[in-house]
Amino acid sequence: MQVRRATKEDLHAVGKLALGLVQLHESFDPDRFMHLPNADKGYERFLAREIENPEACVLVLTQPEADGAQEKIAGYTYSTMEPRDYNALLDACAKLHDIFVTDDLRGKGGGELLLQRTLEELEKMGAPRVVLLASVKNDVAQRLFTRAGFRPTMMEMTRTSQK
Repeated sequence: MQVRRATKEDLHAVGKLALGLVQLHESFDPDRFMHLPNADKGYERFLAREIENPEACVLVLTQPEADGAQEKIAGYTYSTMEPRDYNALLDACAKLHDIFVTDDLRGKGGGELLLQRTLEELEKMGAPRVVLLASVKNDVAQRLFTRAGFRPTMMEMTRTSQK
C-alpha cells in the first residue's frame, strides 16, 4: 500500500469512494445526514477544484492490482486548512473532512497509513492542530482516531422537527 497526492486521473475512483462514505453516514442516521443523489459525480467535480487548491489536501491510498500492472485506489482523505472561526471558538487549524478505505483494507492498516500520511502532509502545510467530526455510531473510526492521538472535544446534537 502507498499513499500519494490525488491526481485528476484518480477522481472517478475517489468519487465512487466518496459515495460509499455518504451512504455509510446516511445509514447511520438518515435524519441527520442528507441524501445526495449522484454524490460520486458531485465529489468528482468538487475535488477536481480542491486538488488544485493550495489550502486543501486530497490523498489516495493505492494498492497494486492482482496482475501487478496497475494500481487500485483503495481509500482517500480530504482536508483543508481553515482560518480562526469565532462561531466555533476554534483557532486556525486543519480540518479532516473525509477519510474512507475500501472494506478489503479495513483492519489491515490501510486506514492508519492513510491517516498518518494525511497528518504528516497537514503538518507540512503548517497545521497547528487537526480537527475532525466522527459519527457517534462509527466506533471503528473513533478507535482509529484515538490511536492517532485525537481526543473528544465537542459533541454535536441534532433535533429533528416534531411537526
